[in-house]
Amino acid sequence: MPLKVGLNFMGSDVRLGPDFARVLALAREADERGIDMLTFPDHLAIGRDAFEQPLHFGETFPFPRDMAWYEPVTALAALAAVTRRARLSVNVLVAPLRPALFIAKQVATLDVISGGRVCLGMAGGWHEAEFAASGIPLQGRFARLEEQIAVCRALWAQAPASFEGPTVRFSDLYAMPLPIQGRAIPIYLGLPATGRHIERIARLADGWSWGYVGDPPLIADGLARIHEAMARLGRVPASFEVKAFPLPIHRADGSIDLEATFARVPPLVEAGVTIIEPNLYDYCSSAADVPRLLDQLNALQREFAE
Repeated sequence: MPLKVGLNFMGSDVRLGPDFARVLALAREADERGIDMLTFPDHLAIGRDAFEQPLHFGETFPFPRDMAWYEPVTALAALAAVTRRARLSVNVLVAPLRPALFIAKQVATLDVISGGRVCLGMAGGWHEAEFAASGIPLQGRFARLEEQIAVCRALWAQAPASFEGPTVRFSDLYAMPLPIQGRAIPIYLGLPATGRHIERIARLADGWSWGYVGDPPLIADGLARIHEAMARLGRVPASFEVKAFPLPIHRADGSIDLEATFARVPPLVEAGVTIIEPNLYDYCSSAADVPRLLDQLNALQREFAE
């Protein structure tokens, strides 16, 4: 399949300014230029301790404390009104912080508004303060994530819908509107390909969202493990997307060297990556860098077109 390219609006307020009209203008331009996917990240809130607490890959939270984290489905609904072809994505929704029924309703509504363009990245989360403020225990979040995916797919498939799970149960429930894509809305899981997560990705996901990659063999090894687990489960999906982006390269003055950064993409594609999705915060020093970033993404599309 040809390489897809996306644009993640993480840090849009830092790079573009606080006026959301600039986000809408950029989304419209990216859509007109053929960018395949437009994405928002997710956090409901950030506690002070996040900037000292290691993430699952061993680093601390790398973003400014006052950076805006727009509620992603709401933001994408605004983008749906000014775009026509690009997929609209969350990467990744901290799903256990929300009721499953609410996720299903929000995403189905966005799919209808956008004409069937939604794809949904989901993960279990990590930030203890965010869970505590939501009144939800951090422990058990991955079991809850699995149930949420099952609930969403049940509610997206038909109405009325019935479901019997460990914590969610309903029968003959109408959750309208049904999404245009039905239960086929793609779900990417943003989990490391380790331990039980490999089986979760293989069993539940339509794609794997990894994030920053400095070592392409890590992607190749993780994807091989996922494919092996799929084979054991007897699952042969028509396609399986892998979303990642290369670690940015900085010049001595701290500016982003986009050409050198994107020269790291071919080994990622060779390792199995199918979607390259840089974000505004890490790949742009200011709004002046955005046109060059779009140029680089379009160049990738041409280079890896089939």
